[in-house]
Amino acid sequence: MTRSATVAYDRSIAVAPVSGLGPGILVVQIGFLLATLVLVQSPINFLWNEREAIHPYCVLILLHAGWVFWSWKRLRGTLFDPYALVFLSALLFNAGQPLLEVFGLNEDGLLGGQFDSALLVRVLRLVLGGFVGLHCGAVLAIYRSREERRQTAPAELPARAVAVRAVAWFLFAVSAVPFALQLKDIFWMVFSGGYFALFEADYGTAGLAQARAIIAGFAVPGAFLFLAGGQERRLEVRIAAAVLLASAGISLFVGLRGGAVVLLAAAAWLWDRCGRRLPRSFLAVVGAVLIIAVFPLVRETRMTPGKERASVSYLAKSYSEIQNPFVSSVSEMGKSMMTIAYTLELVPQERDYDNGGTYAYGLLTVIPSLFWDKHPVAVHGVPSYWLIEAVDPYVAAHGGGIGYSFIAEGFLNFGPLGPPLVSLLMGYLLIRFCLWAERGTAARLAVVASFLPHLLFSVRGDFSDLPRALVWYGLGPYAACMLLERALRNREMQTTHFSTR
Repeated sequence: MTRSATVAYDRSIAVAPVSGLGPGILVVQIGFLLATLVLVQSPINFLWNEREAIHPYCVLILLHAGWVFWSWKRLRGTLFDPYALVFLSALLFNAGQPLLEVFGLNEDGLLGGQFDSALLVRVLRLVLGGFVGLHCGAVLAIYRSREERRQTAPAELPARAVAVRAVAWFLFAVSAVPFALQLKDIFWMVFSGGYFALFEADYGTAGLAQARAIIAGFAVPGAFLFLAGGQERRLEVRIAAAVLLASAGISLFVGLRGGAVVLLAAAAWLWDRCGRRLPRSFLAVVGAVLIIAVFPLVRETRMTPGKERASVSYLAKSYSEIQNPFVSSVSEMGKSMMTIAYTLELVPQERDYDNGGTYAYGLLTVIPSLFWDKHPVAVHGVPSYWLIEAVDPYVAAHGGGIGYSFIAEGFLNFGPLGPPLVSLLMGYLLIRFCLWAERGTAARLAVVASFLPHLLFSVRGDFSDLPRALVWYGLGPYAACMLLERALRNREMQTTHFSTR
């Protein structure tokens, strides 16, 4: 079998749900959703008091997570796809500590005992509701696609391949210098001033600084277009690898673990999807190394000066002082759940429900901050900014934060029913977006890969991070590919017409 035939075969398998399982899994998931809707609305804990209810809810979250991965593997035949990656990210950041709680690995209890049992039970209900809604939307999207499951990706026409390469080269040419300068600035800023210097400087948020940051951002979609264009073009693949590895390497060195990992995860998925299949054992080993070694080491060393951090002996000493690195990593990621607890404390007591306001304002982030000091969205109050200013004004004044959560934002807008219902829509749209890419061209897969890092990070952020990423770095380059392809086809038709006259 040739390489091109292998690629076409892989695409058809990835698109097709497993016959006969979709309806049954959908019915079970809808049952989960109805049960959780009752739970999040109920003022009582049924068989348990508040303190006794914490552990059963943590067990329910763990069992549902197992169901999600099992059912998705049965439906799709793989757990290495955008939805599974998004769900895993959401699980670690929004339920990492509840998972540890099941096995008694939280020495100080959930979230270090900062919140009372009654509030924690409410948080766990919303977390469970958010996960159930997310998977219900995903399964519903797969079920609706059953009529299309035998469709395969269209052949890559010569004009289409030329257009993808041309746009990739254009994006690389335009963004290469700003991208290199941005990496240099970030490196030296943190090397000389420490990790928080990057946030205190408010780097690239408005004016000409943001113009350069926006242009530099096109290096990543350009790299993904290179990868999607075919692995047989070694120069393009090497350029893509250089861009992605440089960005991920600098991000890890300065302490931005999430930015590095989500970028590499998207690149690995695109490589796996468009070319040679990556061994799943290799991916599992890499994931384990990241969680057990890289994440805790970066966390322990990112506050130290850059010169010390470059010392191998210092890194080895720092890692040796970490007790149980795996538990430490999962516990730290799971602290994002505190954003849900804080939101429940403050809404609606100190801030009214937004009734969709944060999502509406988030759409305005498509407009860059080139002509004002503060973006209208920032003036209105991005949820993550609002929260840190409310709970820790000192950290907020110095550029720090604790992130946010898609579950917390659902509650902030629509109350207890918000997380499951907003998550349902999120899961549905994500799968339809992925199916649109899988049944299309390589350029569409590059769109998903370009958007995937932002999507993976948004589970511990808010909606305002997504619209610009999708439009500017996903759909924008794709539209350029389609327009150029149409122009090339028209020229070919005119040439053929005149040659036959």
